[in-house]
Amino acid sequence: LALTAAPAAAQEHVWIEGESLPQPPAGFAAGGWGRPDTLSGGKWLHAAVEPADVAKTVPADGVRLAYQFAVTDAGPREVWGRIGFEFARAPFRWRIDSGEWAEVKPDDYTTDLMALADFAEVAWRKLGTADLTAGKHTLEIDIPRPARQVNGKPEPQRLLFGLDAVCLSREAFRPNGPHQPGADWQTA
Repeated sequence: LALTAAPAAAQEHVWIEGESLPQPPAGFAAGGWGRPDTLSGGKWLHAAVEPADVAKTVPADGVRLAYQFAVTDAGPREVWGRIGFEFARAPFRWRIDSGEWAEVKPDDYTTDLMALADFAEVAWRKLGTADLTAGKHTLEIDIPRPARQVNGKPEPQRLLFGLDAVCLSREAFRPNGPHQPGADWQTA
């Protein structure tokens, strides 16, 4: 009698909740407001720091968010972020495991946009791709202190940022609001 093991199924996706940080940085909060049903798990990580508060709230070198995750099998993944504040959000950059930074600008188009509240949207943006080894990894998001030059001096600007979720998908990812791939999301 010969026994053969069935091959292990490939891990289809990794889902990271934006609000899953152990402690949000200064000026950031984890929660839901407006229409929380438009958010994964009803919450997200968000910040709305007014210009007068930027210097005392946001470090000079910006804010760095770090999320630990693991994959069970090596291979390429699409990396998508569900981000907020269309066209008004702070620019940011992201990387995995000390790789090269990739920038996301406020006017980079998103898809599957939903209104969380007046003037507060949340939508999916394909951030890029990553070829991962099996095991543990770190996703970093870096948000610089917002400022613009006025008469040769930096002038603080408002920091708006929202992160609902990040999906790293082995298959082509199809954004569907706050729902993970394969979720049973339809209601009667």
